[in-house]
Amino acid sequence: MRSKPATSDTYARCHAPPGFTLIEVMVVLALIATTFTVGVVYLNGAAEGARLRSDGQRLATFLEIASDRSAVSAQPLWLVYDLERRAVHLARRPAPSPEADRDDWRLTTLHLDRPVRIESVALPGVEPNDEKTMRVRLLGEGLLPDHEVTISDGERRIRCAVSGLDISLAEEQPVDATRP
Repeated sequence: MRSKPATSDTYARCHAPPGFTLIEVMVVLALIATTFTVGVVYLNGAAEGARLRSDGQRLATFLEIASDRSAVSAQPLWLVYDLERRAVHLARRPAPSPEADRDDWRLTTLHLDRPVRIESVALPGVEPNDEKTMRVRLLGEGLLPDHEVTISDGERRIRCAVSGLDISLAEEQPVDATRP
């Protein structure tokens, strides 16, 4: 039996330069895009957790600075937690006086990065002044009153416990959907 003569299509496939077909290239690009997307989503979540931990460390450092300033200051100092503006102020007075410059009462301020916010400030035996601020008078000699500050990014929270000279950060905890 004789074999069929080679057609031009068969001849072109056998003698074509080596390379990839369009389908093969599209499959590889789809795999790369999928891997990239999964990586970006994972890294974005890790960055959010890092931002919360970073703000927790910044808060602890700020409280240590407040303790040091309290120890060397001859005047009473206040920590003013501004829940609405996501800030903590070290201040000469518990609030700005109407007759003085509004910025004169603050010594320094810590602003938390978005989306991190101050969720709550718990001071034993003291109720919040209002829904937006909590004022804590420093005891002098570098001692801070016992209180607990909780910061959150909406998914996780970190508690900063303050007791005298000791400032500690609690581990990250997921935000409970039932808790406000």
